[in-house]
Amino acid sequence: MFLVGYAAARSACELVREPDGIVTVAGVTLTAGQWLPLPMAVVGLVPIVRPRLAARTASS
Repeated sequence: MFLVGYAAARSACELVREPDGIVTVAGVTLTAGQWLPLPMAVVGLVPIVRPRLAARTASS
């Protein structure tokens, strides 16, 4: 939960901050500071989503 909140706060701060450098991946252009919270949010979401999916498959 902490990582998801931290990633959201960091992304929000990056919207008003002067960019470090522009990085384009698969046609999506973001600053380096906007790319870094994405894996952090994914890592934070895994422990939240995984038990819910397991419970859903176990009940059906």
